[in-house]
Order: sequence, then structure tokens, then C-alpha cells
Amino acid sequence: MVEITDRHIHCVYFQFDNPNDLKGHCLLKDENIQQGFKPCCEYIVLRPFEILAYFLKHNHYCEDWECADKKAVEYLDRAGFNTYPRIVKK
Repeated sequence: MVEITDRHIHCVYFQFDNPNDLKGHCLLKDENIQQGFKPCCEYIVLRPFEILAYFLKHNHYCEDWECADKKAVEYLDRAGFNTYPRIVKK
């Protein structure tokens, strides 16, 4: 069995303004989170990016995580999916 990450930062319910700041807010439980890389709750729902990257790596479409992450981002951009919270490009 392959375990998938359980960190706040990978959950769709974790909202943050600055990806370099580990603080955020859990939309589901309406509570502040001080450390985005700490384990999330039992209701975690992975962001589309995380699911795609794990699929690409574990099914050997990519040899390493860098490749999997790059291909996941490329696909989401090409398909126009929201990467929630939406990344604003300036």
C-alpha cells in the first residue's frame, strides 16, 4: 500500500496567503493552523496537484518527484483546473 501525504498544506481545506509562510486556516474546521507541514485531520482531501504527482510517480510515468511535479503542474495549467487556493500570476 502506498501512503499519501497527510499534511495540512496538501489539503484543499487548508487556505494560505503566502506559500512561504507555514501558517494558514482550515476552512472545514474554521480554525487557524500554525504549521502547514504538520499532520492534517482525518477529513483531508488532497489537492489535484498532489493526486496527479503521486499517480505519475507511483505508476512510473516519471522517474522522480521533480518530473512528476512538473508534469502535474503542466497538465493543470493546460486543462485550466483551479489549483486551490488559486495561484495568482502577476
